[in-house]
Amino acid sequence: MRIGLVTDSLSDLTKELYERYSIRMVPLNILFGDENYKDVVDLSPMKFYEMQAESDVLPRTNQPIPLDFENAYKKMLSDYDYIFSLHVSNELSGTIQSAEMAARQINEDVSKKVIEVIDTNQVCFGQAMVVLAAARAIEAGAGVDKVRQEINKAISGVNTIFVPDSLEYLRKNGRIGAASALLGGILNIKPMLEIKGKVVPVEKLRGSKNVIPGMLNTMKSRTAPGSKVYVCVYDALMQDKADELERLIKEEYNVVEMFRATVGPAVGCHCGPHTVAVSWHKA
Repeated sequence: MRIGLVTDSLSDLTKELYERYSIRMVPLNILFGDENYKDVVDLSPMKFYEMQAESDVLPRTNQPIPLDFENAYKKMLSDYDYIFSLHVSNELSGTIQSAEMAARQINEDVSKKVIEVIDTNQVCFGQAMVVLAAARAIEAGAGVDKVRQEINKAISGVNTIFVPDSLEYLRKNGRIGAASALLGGILNIKPMLEIKGKVVPVEKLRGSKNVIPGMLNTMKSRTAPGSKVYVCVYDALMQDKADELERLIKEEYNVVEMFRATVGPAVGCHCGPHTVAVSWHKA
């Protein structure tokens, strides 16, 4: 059976990985005032961060409409017998609802289940880690049940932690309360956050110098050093910090595959610039 994969642009997979595993991406919409851009397609991360820095307008995101997914699924079904559609956490975006509506319609039209929509409980490269676990299983010749098993294993095993420079963007976009944002600014606290379906606080780090050591210590507390791991280190205009974190992780772990990525526009709307993040799971 030919099995295909669909995800949304909040996964922040690189172009190379989309092509390597023939993964189809459905983009979110980025709104800058009256201007509408397709995430990643019309707006690169670097261009987005330039616009974000220069604009007084708060950029926002809109989920794809069901027709966007319907079109993607119909094109995929000309080449595949079954599709796993893996998406950002429902608690962070309504994207999966559009995917489910489109999948339900197509499954009804053909009178059998050919599209399975799954909530990864993640975002950004945490979401991508789930997609890549499925891709590796498909590449190895796994059937639908085995691929589903690998997807669920990845969902339960993926960790994502990140440190934004400021909580202001998360506050403005309704992801945290005003009091938390104010506290971070006044005390020069760098908040370490994680994705567990939603944004959850992990630890308050005092000053920039403690960001990378704090992230590594959290990783070590959850996954024993020396473990075989898949890892992605990614950032928004924080390459030096990301480089340092990558180096330290490689010293501590048996890294099966290290990915590097940039936080894309849709995620950048919420976390803002100057963010560093890591997602990982045991091999």
